Order: sequence, then C-alpha cells, then structure tokens
Amino acid sequence: IVITALLVNIKKRRHAENALKINEARYRSIFENAVEGIFQSSLDSRYIDVNPAFAKMCGYNSPQDLIGSVKSIENEQYVNPLDYITFKTICEKYGYIEKFETQFYRKNRSNFWVSMNALAVYDEKGDVLYYEGTVEDITIKKSANDELKKQKDRLAYILEGTDAGTWEWNIQTGEIIINDKCASIIGYKLDEVSPVSTETWMKYTHPDDVDLFKETLQKHYSGEHDYFEISYRMKHRQGHWVWVLAVSYTHLRAHETPEHLVCRLLLEKKKKKNHNKKRYYDDNFNLCRI
Repeated sequence: IVITALLVNIKKRRHAENALKINEARYRSIFENAVEGIFQSSLDSRYIDVNPAFAKMCGYNSPQDLIGSVKSIENEQYVNPLDYITFKTICEKYGYIEKFETQFYRKNRSNFWVSMNALAVYDEKGDVLYYEGTVEDITIKKSANDELKKQKDRLAYILEGTDAGTWEWNIQTGEIIINDKCASIIGYKLDEVSPVSTETWMKYTHPDDVDLFKETLQKHYSGEHDYFEISYRMKHRQGHWVWVLAVSYTHLRAHETPEHLVCRLLLEKKKKKNHNKKRYYDDNFNLCRI
C-alpha cells in the first residue's frame, strides 16, 4: 500500500511538473513572439528580462544585447531620469501604472516616446521583488498629436485677428462646440445657448435656408465641392434675421466622410454676391480636417 501511494504521488508530481513546463513554454512563446515590448526590471534599475520586440524597439540586436548594455535604466534609458522615479513611486504606491508616457533613448542615443503599462511583483512579505510590464512605441502618434496642436494653436491665433466665430461639429454624435463670438453673432452669450447640437443650432436657422444648408453640406461630403461655403440667415435674439457666412475648406479623399467639420462663421453686414469669396477664404482662412 505504501509503495502504491508513493507511485501515485510520483505520478502526480511528474504530471504537475509536465503541466508547469507546458505553461512555461507557452508563456515563453507569447513573450518571445509578442509585437509589443515586454520587460522585467529589478529594483536596482537593471533589466532582468526583455523580449525581442522591446530590444528591437530600443535599437539593440537582441535581448541579451540590451540587458548587457544598459547598466542603469534610470540614467541610461530615460531621457528624463525623474520620470523613472515617478514610475517607481506610482508602481510601489498603487501596485501598477497605466499609460505612463515618457521618452527613452535608443542604443544610438536618439530618443522616442513610449507608453507603458506595468505592475510591481511582490514576495510573500509584501516587499517588491521586481517590475514587469509592456511598452508601446507612440512616437508617430505623439508627433501627430503635436502637429494637430500646432494647427489648432495656429487656427486660434488667426481667429484672434478676425471678427469670426467658429463651430466644430462632431458628425458622429451631432454635438457642436461653438466659441463666444459665434454666439454673439446672434445676440447671445455662450452659456445661454450651450450645450449645442445640430437640432438646437438649426432652430436658429431660417426655415427657407435649411434645405440649402443640407444640400451644400452633402455636395461637400460627396466630393462635388472640396469646400463648404454657404450664406444663410440666422435669427437674432432681438427677433430679426442676420445674414451669416459659414466657410470650411476640407480636403477629402475619395469616399471619405469627415468625423469632424470645423467652420468659420462671419456676420455679413450686407448680403451681396462675391465670386472671389472662395479664393479669399482659401487664402486667408484655410481650415484643416481634425
């Protein structure tokens, strides 16, 4: 009976060991073949393990090359070493960190932006053993966001020198964001007409102009017109109608509908034909798609 029990225990132990080996092999396969960077780092700012994707991201030939070359993550890889301290502090205080953005140095000392998700791994006593997490290269995304910010800043700067209001329409949700000048054109303060949707904005539009507005917008969407421009009437707070000019210039690719439309709104003190209007606004108030 004793021998039988021992044999059963041995079989169970071998079965558990085999299952563990299978799981380890499965984890290692995921680790080695993951598209995103994966790392484990020690408390003394050294890499314990990294996957090939992370090594390549950092400009190293192999994980071993990265682990052997970087003696201090804080001082050699972080462009701003204070970010490493922030990373450690948050991980140790909360146990994890999400979407932490910072700049890393590559092997050739060029820098790039990363977004990290990581957690602290603890021992039985509750002390931190090491950190492990994933890393995504967001340099292209960051550059695009920076360029968008520059365009928005440029647009805001231009607007300051014009007597124009602006409204941004989220075509998917119907939400419209307008500025103070836009509201003042029809005699209101911004908080008096907020929040604004297509329905609330259209209620100020002259009924005879609604169909023309929609038709002009559709021609822009279909690509028939590469710009959106319309003169129409809006009801002023005092009860009279004012003529306004809405202009947006958006380059659309074939079969593409923008998610947002940004327009400039100007009060037309005298309604009159101006065949050079498009050229004027193209040159001076060209809007980009966002």
